[in-house]
Amino acid sequence: MRIRSSSFLNNTAFAALTGALVMTTPAFAQTTQTDSDQAKTESPDTKKAAPSAPVGATVTTGTEASEPDPSTDIIVRGLRASLAKSRDQKRRAQQIVDVVTADDIGKLPDKNVVDAVQRVPGIIMDRTRGEGGNFSIRGLYGVMTTVDGTPTFSGVDRSTNLADMPADLVAGIQVYKTRTPDQIEGSASGVVNLTLRKPTDFKTGLTLAMNARGDYSDQVKKANPFVSGVVGYNTDTDIGKIGIVVSGSHNYVRYKESMRGNSNPAILRSPRQIVEPTTTPANLYVPYNSYFLSRAGYNQRDAFNASIQWRLNDRWNFTSDFAINRALRPNFDDDFDFPVRDTFSSYPAPRLTNLVVGPDGKSISSLTVETRQPIGPGKNFADAVWNTKSAKQTLEYSGDVAHLIVSHNYITSRYRDDEIYHSIEFSNNPAYDMVFNTDKDPRGGVAVTFHGVDLTDPANYSTLSSLSQYRLRQQSSEREIKFDLQLNTSVKLFDYIKVGMRRAKRSYASAAARRWTDDGLGIPLSSLSGYTLVPISTALQGASDEPSWMIGDATSITHAWDQLRPVLAQRYPEFADGVWPIAKVTDTVRGFETSYAAYGLTHYQLKLLVPIEGIVGARIVHAKTVMNSYSRTGNPDGDDILAPLQSRGNTLDVLPSANAIGHLTNNLQLRLSWTKDLQRPDLGALNPSISLSAPGSTKPEASGGNPALRPVKLQKLDASLEWYFGKTGSISVALFDWRQQGTVYNDTRSEIMPGYTVPVRVTRPYNSGRSTYRGVELQGTTFLPFLPWLFQYVGVSGNFTLFDSKVEYPSYDDETDTTTWVETPQFWQSKYAFNAALFYEHGGLNARVAYNWRSKRVDAYDQSNIYRNEFTDPTQRLDASINYDITSHVSVGFEATNLMRKGDRNFWGYYYVPQEITYFARTFALTGRARF
Repeated sequence: MRIRSSSFLNNTAFAALTGALVMTTPAFAQTTQTDSDQAKTESPDTKKAAPSAPVGATVTTGTEASEPDPSTDIIVRGLRASLAKSRDQKRRAQQIVDVVTADDIGKLPDKNVVDAVQRVPGIIMDRTRGEGGNFSIRGLYGVMTTVDGTPTFSGVDRSTNLADMPADLVAGIQVYKTRTPDQIEGSASGVVNLTLRKPTDFKTGLTLAMNARGDYSDQVKKANPFVSGVVGYNTDTDIGKIGIVVSGSHNYVRYKESMRGNSNPAILRSPRQIVEPTTTPANLYVPYNSYFLSRAGYNQRDAFNASIQWRLNDRWNFTSDFAINRALRPNFDDDFDFPVRDTFSSYPAPRLTNLVVGPDGKSISSLTVETRQPIGPGKNFADAVWNTKSAKQTLEYSGDVAHLIVSHNYITSRYRDDEIYHSIEFSNNPAYDMVFNTDKDPRGGVAVTFHGVDLTDPANYSTLSSLSQYRLRQQSSEREIKFDLQLNTSVKLFDYIKVGMRRAKRSYASAAARRWTDDGLGIPLSSLSGYTLVPISTALQGASDEPSWMIGDATSITHAWDQLRPVLAQRYPEFADGVWPIAKVTDTVRGFETSYAAYGLTHYQLKLLVPIEGIVGARIVHAKTVMNSYSRTGNPDGDDILAPLQSRGNTLDVLPSANAIGHLTNNLQLRLSWTKDLQRPDLGALNPSISLSAPGSTKPEASGGNPALRPVKLQKLDASLEWYFGKTGSISVALFDWRQQGTVYNDTRSEIMPGYTVPVRVTRPYNSGRSTYRGVELQGTTFLPFLPWLFQYVGVSGNFTLFDSKVEYPSYDDETDTTTWVETPQFWQSKYAFNAALFYEHGGLNARVAYNWRSKRVDAYDQSNIYRNEFTDPTQRLDASINYDITSHVSVGFEATNLMRKGDRNFWGYYYVPQEITYFARTFALTGRARF
């Protein structure tokens, strides 16, 4: 049954929440802290009437004009400075935001942006290929990434990999969970903004900063270099203050991760398969196959940034920023599949003997496999490169009444990926014993023991079995023009208004090409000059049965390519067309998206029983899309029929928002926020291209994109109670209730297509489901000055997230041609997440231990088959660092990550039926920093 929840709280609900502030306790004297090089508290009378706030935030002129509490006038350095800055930005922001700041150049509390973000409450980070990657905010992916408030992206994606962002010039990271009308729309989950240092942030004269690090991974067992440098110069001239800052970095990180896994179990029922004894029950479950996988490669990132700033006087400021980022990510993945059930080929299925039934009485825990086909390992070599360039010019005017910012930004990003996969075979058909959940490794997983076959003997490998190639080219560029104008008023109730406009036009181009062979090529390896077998070892840490095998390295197949391709072309003519496959028109898509936005807001402040301030406004967004692609229809009498397709989209959305901040006491404040937001569909989902099967089929099928997709809508209700105490301490409790409508899922529906006499079952993405996301976030940070002796320099930090969700998923029934709706928790999300840190800072010594944990999560759900329910065990990570300032200019440090050597463990339905066990590396690093 499809579930329809009640409508979300409207403006009346927000008014009621605002009224609740009236019932709170009076007595208020707002204090603020701003940051300088030494994080001194700044007196309000030194500020301009309308200072510039952190990117995306709105200036809170009303509260900043209050008298500060002299007891909080402090001077802090190092980690204390970082905590003070973060606390101050969070306290003064109009949105619900979490902040991480660097107290100096290249001194984020973690070694990079990704690791720093994963400490924020509500963030769930997925890790792969040696680092953090995709992440969600409060259960929702598609997080927008911005730099100084301007969107950034990679390829045709709508966001960028934060690991590609150079960290040395990052002054702060803001994770916005609610949005005000002056912030750019496009992400329902939230925004991660990086604030970069500007030239005039540095001292007058010359500033030099250098950073060097050497990382060592216990799986790669080699050192990885990182070097960066920053040069800044400021000078006062007759035409104002002029500054320039130039930075560059080179980061080279090798990685290696290993997995052992089982595909989902299914019932033994194939008549092609011999199972002995013949009395074995027919309803036992066993995996289709098991596998070992070793992911290896390196991430090389080179970045260059330049910024020129001209501050004509206290009112006029011009900045020009330029950046080039290049990321190389070659990877060399080795896999070894072991068939258990059907081979899905002309070969007979393996013979199964010595079956042992598992503790559930339904699944097989171990058996012996006698293959009846050649098998062997495979290797995929992927050469992926990202190139991104951006240029931004910003003109800012700050007067007593008006604050104007006009900016122009251009960004272009190119992505290319060339992949070649090949597999080889044994000279005979081997037999092997399989235990699907071994006790030889404390983490479990599959174990395979071969009968009489030495996997490290080159003589046991005879022929090339299969080969495939894949090539992808993507390009995207965007030009953005926007202005923001804030006008201070003389009206006490509405102390300023703010209006702005934005126009952005983004172009897309994507082309993919593939070609492949079937299994069983049978080309002797000895006939390929330049092909050399090398040993492959996994890194199953702590396992006593770590496997090893042989295959050619990444260059072997390319060295043999010139002589191999003519041989392949005799059986597969497409291999005669060049060294790499050529993209077909059906695999290309081009288009553009133009968006216009305008907003207006007002900042209000009043006093009922307590001082209350907030923002009320709306953002209007008009977006147009044009996508060009092709359809492909199967033709039983000849070549496929191709037809050009063009789709157009046109949406108009009004996104109102309102928030209130009640200053309950001098150090206690309550935030309430009501927001409407949207998430634009990805390029791939909008692609109008469609592929159809032959018209003569009795049940024709097709798949494609859906250019009619609308943005996903979200209504958010948030509350945050925040207490600020001492010099750096804070405690906050946040509640959120988010309702999403139009969630995009693939669904299969019958359509009447031209040329077909029967309905075609077409699988497309649709705006279909409704979702609810609720939760609680708790966090606190403080030093402990009340402890005796040196313990008074100890600090603690922690946060906890409780996340609950209800998501509608479509379930298509092939027999009845109907879709039913199932309500489940959000996949890939943990209900609980926890971060804790213990730090020490005194006399130039800075030490930190940080722990990250997330609870069990559900990755897949099937109502009818428990062995298709997939879940992941809780994951945890322990990191540590220690730094020492040798002088005020030079410091050294040591860092260690994943000290507990933890990885991921996935299971099918039960703990004794493992799906995949992943082993992450433990890394160590020596660092050195200097600044003059």
